Amino acid sequence: MIVIAVDGSAANGKCGFGICSDKIKITSPVKDFILSGISYPTIFYDETSPQNGTNNRAELLGMLYCLHYIETLDEDKYTIICDSQYVINTITIWFPTRLMKGTEREVLNYDIISILYEKSIEMSNKGYTIIYKWQKAHQAQYKINALPHEEKVIAMLNKQADELAKEGYKYEKPTILRS
Repeated sequence: MIVIAVDGSAANGKCGFGICSDKIKITSPVKDFILSGISYPTIFYDETSPQNGTNNRAELLGMLYCLHYIETLDEDKYTIICDSQYVINTITIWFPTRLMKGTEREVLNYDIISILYEKSIEMSNKGYTIIYKWQKAHQAQYKINALPHEEKVIAMLNKQADELAKEGYKYEKPTILRS
């Protein structure tokens, strides 16, 4: 099973997200979101409207990108770590009820949530097993160091994803950073 951490960040009207595993680091801006030739024209970050550049949108887009990234790998079992309870709850609890409300007017971030829902169903139908876990964010390094080994690895991945998310808006497009 591969463990991947995902995080999104919005600060000063700019958004980015980061994805991190023991094998790869990905950072990206949230802007005219295009991934491997798949364009989501209704999902965008408009620099003239900073209210669109929210942390929740960045977190959701990071998760969507992560699911696409997983499809490029050979493994079929994953644990995805995310420090956003909003994203974890959206995927594990709220999908059906939020989407049954039906439209963008009634559901915040409907454009992303509807695509994320379709993608998660598609991946489930293809045989992927994905466990979504919430991880406490922004822990002090001394607290991380005191954790048991497995928890320490997860906390460190989450911390790296957070750092990548904060840098994501600096790049022109999704960027793979090799360690």
